[in-house]
Parts: sequence; C-alpha cells; structure tokens
Amino acid sequence: MDSHALRVLEFQRIRDLCAARCMSQPGREVATGLEPYGDAERVQVSQRQLNEARALVDRGEALP
Repeated sequence: MDSHALRVLEFQRIRDLCAARCMSQPGREVATGLEPYGDAERVQVSQRQLNEARALVDRGEALP
C-alpha cells in the first residue's frame, strides 16, 4: 500500500490507538510496528483467525 493511501486512511492513528490499548511494552512495540498486508491470501487467513477468536469471545471462552 502506498504512503498516500496510508495517510488518507490514517493508518498511523489506528496503530497509535491499538498501541494505547496494549497492556505491556512489548505489546505496544508490536502494535506500533504493524504494517498492512501486501497480499489477499494473508488477509483472508487473518480474517478467518479473527472470526474464530470472535466466536470464542462471543461464547465466553478464553482466548488461547
């Protein structure tokens, strides 16, 4: 994704908001280093993982 799109989407702001919610310094460091995925397959895998995690939370189960 090019730098113009990242600016328009306020990606840095989103990263900062995620980092602010992290409970540890290592977590904040990971959050501030996040970059958008460059391929559709990786996005689809991540969406499936997110859906699985969401289902666990919705059922009141702990995340592994």
